[in-house]
Amino acid sequence: MSTLREDVDKKGEACTTLDCCLNNDVIAMAAKHRPLKSFLIELAINWVSHKHKMELDMKFKLPKMRYKGEVVETQRIRVDKKPLVSEVKDVPEEPTFALRATKAAPPETQPQTSTSSPQHQHAPHMSSRSGQPSSSSSSGTNVRGSEQAGPASMRGTTAQPATGSSHTMFKLLGGVECHGRPVESISFSVELPPCLQQAPPQHLPQEQQQQQHESGSGWTLQGAQAVAGAVRVEVCGRDVFLGYPGCQELRVPLPFAASTQNASVTLETPSPINAAGAASGKPAIVRVQLRYASLSDLLAQAAAQKPHQYGQLGLANTTALELED
Repeated sequence: MSTLREDVDKKGEACTTLDCCLNNDVIAMAAKHRPLKSFLIELAINWVSHKHKMELDMKFKLPKMRYKGEVVETQRIRVDKKPLVSEVKDVPEEPTFALRATKAAPPETQPQTSTSSPQHQHAPHMSSRSGQPSSSSSSGTNVRGSEQAGPASMRGTTAQPATGSSHTMFKLLGGVECHGRPVESISFSVELPPCLQQAPPQHLPQEQQQQQHESGSGWTLQGAQAVAGAVRVEVCGRDVFLGYPGCQELRVPLPFAASTQNASVTLETPSPINAAGAASGKPAIVRVQLRYASLSDLLAQAAAQKPHQYGQLGLANTTALELED
């Protein structure tokens, strides 16, 4: 349909005309089939009424002229082609996460203060979950085992202990810290469970328990050495596990894979009596520092372990037959 234009009829009165474009094949079929011709005329009248908001009488009369006007005007069905892909701008997007009605409270962090009193440092036992022996050691720390290659997905740096009483649980102080750019080592500090600081451990000899009880603060040199030997630190890829007999195991996820080579693990206990002659009452802390393990190190270790080496399991073994079934 074209736009409306003013004209005059055969009586000289003002009239309105417009052009209607149809396909040549449709016009040829309408010339042979009269119902199709009537349908096209009614369709054109209804479309003009809808487009220009006017009421037209369906009683029409076809003139004998082929075109109303001196020169046939050229009509364009579509001026501009519509693009296949159009850019949508300024569209309000609804958030995909739940909005909080109130501002979230910042997480509470325990401040770490340095003490002037002397501290006893001891190296707890440290190993890995793979159980393979290694002869590397550093800073008086006995490190055994080589870490297993951890998963490739990133994990957070929040410790995830097992559910249980807080009296027997380790506590991560702060978070995991990375040293160097690029990262060369990873370190974190863990507070021992309160059950190890308020009473002598039950697995110690009777003499050491008596000395630890009489000291007033719960810590003696012999007791600290015994606790340091019983604290277990294991490295498995991107996870570090800390354990003690009778206590809940603590898992500390790391942002990177760590290695037990040149690792440093120390147990810092406060002095039994401070300068004022009273017990200090400060907690004992385990400080762990691990070397960053690159992807090439993990791949080399996996190749050295060869867990799926060909020919390791015989075909006649019953285990292989069960797997095939």
